Amino acid sequence: MHDLQAGVEAMRAATAVVLEASRCAWSLSDGEARDVVEAFTRAMASAEAARLAVIKVLDERPEAVPGASEGKVAAAFLTGRLNVDPGRANADARAAHALDADSGSLPQVGAALAAGEIDLLCISPERLN
Repeated sequence: MHDLQAGVEAMRAATAVVLEASRCAWSLSDGEARDVVEAFTRAMASAEAARLAVIKVLDERPEAVPGASEGKVAAAFLTGRLNVDPGRANADARAAHALDADSGSLPQVGAALAAGEIDLLCISPERLN
């Protein structure tokens, strides 16, 4: 199994534990609740950066999704296989390319996302074109 696949499986297992523990979130103090929300938000941003990196790789493989137009491979997969809204799928593919550390137009923004310093939704769609 590839390290990336193993990491995703570990995330899924950890998410199941966290989901179960969230049932007693009512017992957190105010400060603990704030800390957990912050930790979640930062971890989700980092996970999103990793997801976008793989979306970029997929998008650069024209044969990966039969029938997909070149440059639309990832969006076709996201909509066809994962039922992602087409607008969101296209935006994710654009973000994947724009935020890439090596070839993107916004590598510093990508680094901030990976570090959990920002959320993907705070990036203006116009900047991703």
